[in-house]
Amino acid sequence: MSALDLRLRQLIIETWRLDGVRPDDISEETHFEDDLGADHDQMRKLFRQVDVQLLCRVPEEDRPRLTTYGRLRDYIKNNTGSGGQMP
Repeated sequence: MSALDLRLRQLIIETWRLDGVRPDDISEETHFEDDLGADHDQMRKLFRQVDVQLLCRVPEEDRPRLTTYGRLRDYIKNNTGSGGQMP
C-alpha cells in the first residue's frame, strides 16, 4: 500500500469517524455512499480534508463522479503537482 493509499484511507476513517473500519477494509471498489454510508455533508467534509491535508482541491463539478475510493485516489494522483506523492 502506497503512502497516499494509507493516508487517504486513514483520512476517510478519521473524517467520517468510522469505528471498526481499518484501512485494509477500504478497497478500490469501495463505494462511499453504498458501502460506507456517506451522505452529501460527509462527502463535502472529505473533499475539504483532501484539499487541506493532501493539497488537492476537488472542484464542485468533478465531485459527482468521485463515488469510489479508487476514483478519488486516481483523481488525487492525476491532479496534484507531485503525482500523488505525499506532501
